[in-house]
Amino acid sequence: MKNRICFIPFLAILSVSFLLSCKSTEEMVDSKQMIVKESESQLQMMVEHSDVFSSNVTGFVLYDPEADSTLYSLNGHKYFTPASNTKLFTFYAGLKALPDTLPALEYVINGDSLIFWGTGDPSFLHREYGSDKVYNFLKKSPQQLYYSDSHFDDEPLGAGWSWDDYNSYYSAEKSPFPIYGNMVEFTIESIEINRIKRVDGELLIEPELFQQNIEEETGDEQQILLRDRTGNRFEYYPKSDTTSYEYLKPFH
Repeated sequence: MKNRICFIPFLAILSVSFLLSCKSTEEMVDSKQMIVKESESQLQMMVEHSDVFSSNVTGFVLYDPEADSTLYSLNGHKYFTPASNTKLFTFYAGLKALPDTLPALEYVINGDSLIFWGTGDPSFLHREYGSDKVYNFLKKSPQQLYYSDSHFDDEPLGAGWSWDDYNSYYSAEKSPFPIYGNMVEFTIESIEINRIKRVDGELLIEPELFQQNIEEETGDEQQILLRDRTGNRFEYYPKSDTTSYEYLKPFH
């Protein structure tokens, strides 16, 4: 009997605890579902009321791989022409498939000749990503150098590339042994000049009699022209500002 008396309350406590735990779990699930639904609603409002998305045809799908469910879809059933987002898959495939380092070239030595082939490594002599390892190897070789592209069976421009993008930095041609990233870097200088205009060598000033009252000065004065407080003498500070930037163009 003692065993039964002790056992019944224990079962009751266990049952109540189990029911409470189930209720708590259900509440947690409901709470999570409410949070997901609120997030979906906020996302829907953000997309549908966006000035950017509303001005064009937009497709957007947010998928939860763990739950194997679509959280939000806008025109997800429609087909769109692949654009720059396909680069994400290319980048991901590269991370998965490529090792940390790649062979820069292949070569054989035959007597006094070193014959080498490119592997498509784009870093040779590249100013940002390259190293001098391959260059020094070829430079210090005692053999005569012979380059071969006989293994390259491809076109300089890829299938589907826009034909008129060949002038753009992102359309550098494919080649088995890229050099400088197959790019030419131009430094463009932009010069901004603020000065009094000249016509036939004379400063364009009306009335012309004030031509003789201009004195050209140098310095950091902000204003281009200053006049004396009690006279008609004008100090003239021509201004010029030069900036430069790099401009990349593919070479053929």
